[in-house]
Amino acid sequence: MKNYCLLFFIGLALISCGTSTENQTSTSANFHWEITDSVYYEHLGNPILSDVSADGSTFLVFDFSKDSILFINKSGEKIARIKKSGDLPDSYGFLLMPPSLYDNRTAMAIGGKGYHFYNSKGLNTRKIPMTKGGPMAAMYLVGKQAHVVTINGQQKVLSKSLRENPYAWNEAAFYTNRLAIDIFDDASGKVHSIIPFEEGSQFINGKGYIVSDYEPTFGTDGNKLYITHGADPTLYAYQLENDSTATLLYQKPLAYERFESIEALELSSIEPNSVTISGSTPSTRCIAVQGDYLIMLYYGGLPKDKEAELDRIYQSDEKAGEAFYEQLQIDYPNKFYIADKATGEKLAEIPVPDFVSGEGFIYKNGSIWMVKKPNPEVEEESYTYYQIKLVRE
Repeated sequence: MKNYCLLFFIGLALISCGTSTENQTSTSANFHWEITDSVYYEHLGNPILSDVSADGSTFLVFDFSKDSILFINKSGEKIARIKKSGDLPDSYGFLLMPPSLYDNRTAMAIGGKGYHFYNSKGLNTRKIPMTKGGPMAAMYLVGKQAHVVTINGQQKVLSKSLRENPYAWNEAAFYTNRLAIDIFDDASGKVHSIIPFEEGSQFINGKGYIVSDYEPTFGTDGNKLYITHGADPTLYAYQLENDSTATLLYQKPLAYERFESIEALELSSIEPNSVTISGSTPSTRCIAVQGDYLIMLYYGGLPKDKEAELDRIYQSDEKAGEAFYEQLQIDYPNKFYIADKATGEKLAEIPVPDFVSGEGFIYKNGSIWMVKKPNPEVEEESYTYYQIKLVRE
């Protein structure tokens, strides 16, 4: 699928898919991947793996082509289908990120109408309105759902921030006022926003940026939060003190083998009532903590000359442009970056196993779930999710 920079106004979303190139293991730099489990199911549509329950018994799948949410059990059976978009009274509205599993039988959808919870029968069990500001857009990528975590013994929901910002994208104050993460406390129904751009960040330099340039990627480990901001290859580690306070533990430049830079925009060139979002922006795509290791999946972007060539081809022949783009994804694939959790120091870079797609992953209970690599020549009617685990030799 085309993963190209487009302009989106409120109510529209860019659906973006990455690629990567059935072995049982993949090895590099004293680490290797092992397949520990899998689930297979049949479905005609365009589903993405949205979440996995903590016990691995339930899989949440979002089919963006049908705007529906599926519950799938370990045997690959569809045990429920929820379609709650549009103007229905219990609709979540425009979905702002892939849905999550709040527990084994409850789906949580965060949309333009707030936080909505649905049981496996499709009943809207509760909803919490929220205040959001300005136009919005979304990329439905594997691993970009909200995270249900336990902080100080209490269950919370962490997501990219949707809070109201009194400033527009074409104002410098938008970036100095921006907070990256929302913490939703179900018990009180309150949402607190945390994590500003730290001093020295490229995003508070008086220039403007598109949403995907700074959209956060994060992972948690107890009260620890590990986060990157879009195209900034810097890891920030925080101690979550409470719902509204986070203490910076360290910030560490990530020594990615190849990571393209982005171009800042003049504030005067940005239309305040529109949103630009690109699936081609170089960024850290997923972060997980496994034992003493941080596992990060990143996309280094395309070299500027290849971007220009792609644009030229695409403008003259859309089909040829899509074919060239698919080849570029093979030539410049996503990679895994392994770091020490305590310091952020790099330990290794390893390729994505060749039996799975490298677009993203879901991390639960020490293992990663990824989608079997599709055959680009056929329309998929079945899907396999592999549970893989990083092993150090």
